[in-house]
Amino acid sequence: MLTVRGSAALDPVEQFQWAARAADEDNLDWVRRQLDALGHDPKKGPKATWLLLLGGTSIYDFRLRVAQSHLRHDMTPSHWSHAALISTVQTRIGDSRLLETSLDPQEGFQMPSMYNGVQGATLDRYGDPEQFPNIALIRVPVEPDKWLGDVENQKSILGQFAEQRVVVDVPSLILEWLGFVWGAGPSGNPILSGHGIPSAAVIESLIGAAGYDLCPGLDSAASSPEAFWQTAKWWQASVEALNLEPLQTRYFTYGRDFADSDAKPPTRKRAPAKKGAAAKKATAAKKTTARKTATSPQSEAPDIAEVIRTPAPPLFVQTSSFTRDLFRRQ
Repeated sequence: MLTVRGSAALDPVEQFQWAARAADEDNLDWVRRQLDALGHDPKKGPKATWLLLLGGTSIYDFRLRVAQSHLRHDMTPSHWSHAALISTVQTRIGDSRLLETSLDPQEGFQMPSMYNGVQGATLDRYGDPEQFPNIALIRVPVEPDKWLGDVENQKSILGQFAEQRVVVDVPSLILEWLGFVWGAGPSGNPILSGHGIPSAAVIESLIGAAGYDLCPGLDSAASSPEAFWQTAKWWQASVEALNLEPLQTRYFTYGRDFADSDAKPPTRKRAPAKKGAAAKKATAAKKTTARKTATSPQSEAPDIAEVIRTPAPPLFVQTSSFTRDLFRRQ
């Protein structure tokens, strides 16, 4: 049985706010607006860690959302299936670099034990609102340097985490959760055994080591995107009582019923079809763009040398480019 403590709060905290996503807006534009609304400015003001929650529509996402229903008093599926940290915000928002542990990584798992399951990606991957209709951005009042930066000739919290599976054995968590998602072997719901979802377990370990508890309502190590959501929504009065700055959250949720074949997430409005000469001109422009895209180099994988400054291991070639750049020394 999973032990979950409920908050005594009657209403969500005022820092927890709905932020609508326009019909013609994708997730990248939405994130940019919320960063501005929450005061992101790399040159001024207090720096913070940005926590991204996502709720997808794939079978992977649905299985993860259902698994987290045990963390909800109404036993309904969670809005959320994934969590990631925006480690570096770029001018072009889609190039912003993420730190995550996905059960369906963009370039495959390669050798996850090399970096304790930590992966790198870019925000572009989660830009489609039809694939990821639910999205939340949480401002965590922890300076990124506390978990990203080296201190007094010691490796950063992230660098140590990547090399010490004794803290959290993320590759083992990945295997256990894949068995559940795939329905392979005797695997039951890992959350009932107190085994958190990998994406959240990594984040809770890093932010917790930096001094901020993201899951005060759990007595176990069952970290999950839903637990982060509950903390942001209900537990901030307790956080303020400890003289800690509360989380600030902006979110947009569509629903929790995407596995139903009759329930489809909203689609963006499309421009009316062009006719005659205008249609021929548009077709020619599209072909020109396609040729340019085919011949142009791929967008650069996130070079998170600014994020982690540990040397590359000897088996460098066996890791994906995203994860390889995550740990590359300049």
